[in-house]
Amino acid sequence: MSSNAWIDLLGLIGSCLLSVAATIHILFHKRLPHNATLWILVVWLMPVVGFLCYWYFGYNRVQRRLRVAGLPVPGRLGSGEKPLKLLGQNLTGLPLRGGNRVDLLEDGAEAYPAMLEAIASATRSIDLLTYIFDADEVGERFIAALTAAASKGVKVRVLVDGVGAWGPLRRLRRSLGVPGIEFASFWRSDHLFHQPLLNLRNHRKLLIVDSQLAFTGSLNISRRHHKGPLSRRPLRRWRPALGSQHDLHFRLQGPLVADLIACFQEDWTQTHPGGKRAAGAVVKPKSAGSDLARVVSSGPDQTYERIYELLLGGLRMAQKKVDLCTPYFIPDQALLALLRSLSLSGVHVRLLVPQQGDHAFLGWASRSYFRDLLQAGVEIWEIRGDFVHSKAVVVDGRWCLLGSCNLDPRSFLLNFETNIEVYSEGLAKKLSKVMEKYRAQASPVDLGSIKRQGFFPRLRDNIARLFSPIL
Repeated sequence: MSSNAWIDLLGLIGSCLLSVAATIHILFHKRLPHNATLWILVVWLMPVVGFLCYWYFGYNRVQRRLRVAGLPVPGRLGSGEKPLKLLGQNLTGLPLRGGNRVDLLEDGAEAYPAMLEAIASATRSIDLLTYIFDADEVGERFIAALTAAASKGVKVRVLVDGVGAWGPLRRLRRSLGVPGIEFASFWRSDHLFHQPLLNLRNHRKLLIVDSQLAFTGSLNISRRHHKGPLSRRPLRRWRPALGSQHDLHFRLQGPLVADLIACFQEDWTQTHPGGKRAAGAVVKPKSAGSDLARVVSSGPDQTYERIYELLLGGLRMAQKKVDLCTPYFIPDQALLALLRSLSLSGVHVRLLVPQQGDHAFLGWASRSYFRDLLQAGVEIWEIRGDFVHSKAVVVDGRWCLLGSCNLDPRSFLLNFETNIEVYSEGLAKKLSKVMEKYRAQASPVDLGSIKRQGFFPRLRDNIARLFSPIL
């Protein structure tokens, strides 16, 4: 054999060995059959390149241990809610805490002033974690507030997602690189194999002030979340231009804040080794209300998809009504079947999604599931006008699940997310009013409109559906 033939043979053997190694790793580490099948096809159909894609995008290197709950559940729960309480405690290792106050803040018009006021009033510490931190007029206001707080001696830590804040990352490092402020990125290009990688995003939104007051929800730091005349967001051609966005954020006080502090600290330690708060700096949060609540954090570093499992448990407890609002709706078969069975058993199930999203491909995949739901009697409403980025689930006017998590595979499996489950009729009523406002500017989706779709739109939607497990 010629030398070139030997080189070709060795290359073939090497690529096969890489594909075999990747396949074995996939079989041992990918729990979902469709995900495993797709990755195996990639590594065999694209030798070497497929292996590198899996090693970089599909291999999760982040692991954490489960915290163990050690406190009793305060307050009183209905008999039907006890299994759900036990599910939440076993999934998260955290108790359901009483003595909390959860205030709803609608859009940036309400949330940003409250957050900036909290930053200005800080005397000891500020921890900020966000997925997007745009270098626009809203971002500049936060930078100015954080810098002013640091100049007064407040210890400030800022953590952003390296992908979500990719564009302004250098500017943020410069602007926040002042004494008193520690800045870190959740994904760092200089530590490729020691950090969460490109496909694993930190999608949480947290602001914690003086260990007593916290904000969380789905609001990023960007002018797109603020009403008023806004410049259009520069998007690629296949993504529609969007102006302002509707969103939900929440102000939290009470013992629950301690769990949010722990959540932030885990992420900070993961991306900023050695960066720990000085001993004695964290003050135990005081009771502030009567809401029963629990922090539910999830991510690819955990044994269970906590938010997803808790969502299924909450839906299974439904007796009368379920409201779901999400910007991205891509259910798996378990969630799809559960929503259908709830509706067929007499529960009023209502889904609200934006008519125009910021990712057209996700919208196509989402619409491919509508027929199954509509045939079972589920109500689907597409909200017209501004993009609705809000995420909330309300069950029977009492149990609420809110936070950063979308109803799609990326949020359930790949993103680091933080949600809060709250047992509160008052908060449920406020969330229902917001959803009614959304519904007032929405159009109902019916089976007739789905059946009247042309051949190519239906083909497009169903092709998009094929990729829904990895979107």
